[in-house]
Amino acid sequence: MSSGWIKIHRRVLGWHLYGDIHCRLVFFHLLLLADRTGKVSLPQRKLAEGTGITRKELRGALAKMADTGEIDVIRGETPMEPDKEASAAASFADRISKTG
Repeated sequence: MSSGWIKIHRRVLGWHLYGDIHCRLVFFHLLLLADRTGKVSLPQRKLAEGTGITRKELRGALAKMADTGEIDVIRGETPMEPDKEASAAASFADRISKTG
């Protein structure tokens, strides 16, 4: 696990999925697990165990966030392109700053 900290702006309270407890939990868990490029490589089973929710709840949260562009879900061993990684990492911050 990486050391360090993350900084979260209070505008996250206005995030359209903030009221969905599973999306909020999974997103913050992903933020805490992400490397410096914003990438997290874990099987769904591990993510579900780490958050304490079921795999079905996890899949629902991931699908909602992927559908609205907050995250990119990559299945299998195909690595993301570097520019796509950076855009995925910045996507949430950009959305929050535009809505706040």
